[in-house]
Amino acid sequence: MPPRKRARTSSTSGSPSSETDVTTVELSGGWALSPALVQLWRSGRFTDTVVTVEGRSFVANRNVLAAGSEYFERHYDNEHMRDADHPKLLEHVTAAAFEPLLAFLYEGRCTFEESLLAPVLRAANYLNVAPLERAAVGALTERLSPSNALAAWTWGEELELPELAKAAKEAALKGFDEVEKIEEATFTQMQELVADDRLTAKSEEAVFSAVVRFAEAKQPAEEELLELLRYVRFPLMSKDFLLTTVRQWPLLQMTEGQKLLVEMLAPLVSGPAQQQARRGFDARFLCVFGGCKNDVNFLSSTLSTVEIYDAEANTWMAGTPMDSKRERAAVAVLGDKIYVMGGTSVSPTIYVTAESAFRATSSVDVFDRQTLAWTASAPMAAARMSLAAAVVGGKLYAIGGYDSQQNEGYRWLSSVEAYDPQVGTWANVAPMPTARVYAGAAVLNGKIYVVGGNNGNNVVGGMGNTTSMDVYDPQTNTWATTTPMRQKRSGHGAAVLGGKIYVAGGNTLSSVEVFDPQTNSWADVAPMSTSRHNMTLTALRGKLYAAGGLTHCILSTVEAYDPQQDRWEEVSPMSQARKLGAATAW
Repeated sequence: MPPRKRARTSSTSGSPSSETDVTTVELSGGWALSPALVQLWRSGRFTDTVVTVEGRSFVANRNVLAAGSEYFERHYDNEHMRDADHPKLLEHVTAAAFEPLLAFLYEGRCTFEESLLAPVLRAANYLNVAPLERAAVGALTERLSPSNALAAWTWGEELELPELAKAAKEAALKGFDEVEKIEEATFTQMQELVADDRLTAKSEEAVFSAVVRFAEAKQPAEEELLELLRYVRFPLMSKDFLLTTVRQWPLLQMTEGQKLLVEMLAPLVSGPAQQQARRGFDARFLCVFGGCKNDVNFLSSTLSTVEIYDAEANTWMAGTPMDSKRERAAVAVLGDKIYVMGGTSVSPTIYVTAESAFRATSSVDVFDRQTLAWTASAPMAAARMSLAAAVVGGKLYAIGGYDSQQNEGYRWLSSVEAYDPQVGTWANVAPMPTARVYAGAAVLNGKIYVVGGNNGNNVVGGMGNTTSMDVYDPQTNTWATTTPMRQKRSGHGAAVLGGKIYVAGGNTLSSVEVFDPQTNSWADVAPMSTSRHNMTLTALRGKLYAAGGLTHCILSTVEAYDPQQDRWEEVSPMSQARKLGAATAW
């Protein structure tokens, strides 16, 4: 008889829900047989074997099973098994998981309830159905979160799937504070998490508290516990927490535990030079693209060069230059690609006139961080320069700016368009309430904040510069106006750091202010040492980096802001002075 459709089964991780609550998964990537052969199988005609799983019988064709599964190929190739009873799967495979696997062998795809994703992966791994295993790993990776990271990590190790194990470990590192049932981790997993410099937690006190929960549940040997504690960064904890919590923990009362504390806290004795905080998954590099190097000859001043700052080494290096010279462009990272869009684009090999040099472009150049090569991407619908850009929800947004029409001058734009890398096209979304050029954009809590800029009103002498801030919600495709800045700014930098939006410089300003979404208010912080406009501002490794721009001259200098100390300090300068460039972290 053909395989029967079963009633919905409950999730292995929770209680049954109603039929309408079921989430399904579709996996593809196999080889589909002809519809006629599939129909014969589904009708139970001309099948020649029966596979029994958990007492259920599934009819099939030996050649289909052997062609799609190394397990079945070995089974039917074994002379002792050729005329034996039909195969019975007793290990690692459930009937609920075998049903979609069998459909995958015939149709090259299958659909099932999301709760069966892990059992389907186990079945594909055990039966050696490689395309289904790859598809299931991909689907699990997309669904990783701190709540399921430890389980997925264990599956990856047990099934010898290093790609899944690595992705699950990174999910646990990124959301360490939210990892559920940390006490169920293996000792090796816990050690790898606490030892990793990328571990992201609200504090080192939180890391220690997680170790306490784990140790009290697992009761590891003293030697193992001390080994694990060596990866906890005690000098980063508050003195009060050390005295009232760490030193009072019963498992540290033994002699060796007290010796370990003395050893680990030794850096505090020499003063403020304490152990470095964990760097998390922050990017390491600051990349600056294009811009303008002087005001003398604008036909030759636009740059195609790229400079890369290494935050660990405090050094700059040359990056792969763009295929075209650009200034007044915007840049954003989406996946493994860096998109540089709009601005004024000039081919390095073509002589241009003054009129064409400052025409806005709709072109987009893409740098692939895997191949380290530039390619052209789909152009925007509108030509834009002095625009802003943001990435949210897997899409890239080009915001405002102005275009240039021959004999018509410049037009300020309120329009916004979004690029979907899945379909490779741009589409217009709701326009901003106000047209803006030289604005800043930042993403916070899934929304795009566009702040400051010039709105085109009374532009002589910068009178069109604004303090206003608009917020775009991609879920509803709507804009709203929120609390304005304290000062009018245009050509400033904007970046998100620690859940807050920072804006710096603009016009002839050195001042910096920060927006706190919890209080919906702005506050001043320490100013930059230099007034800058047409600059870049980038968050990197827990600091803000202000690079280049213009004051009384075009700048190559770079300074970094530490929010913990509320202080700016100069770092290594770029090799090339530049304004009107674009920058992002990598």
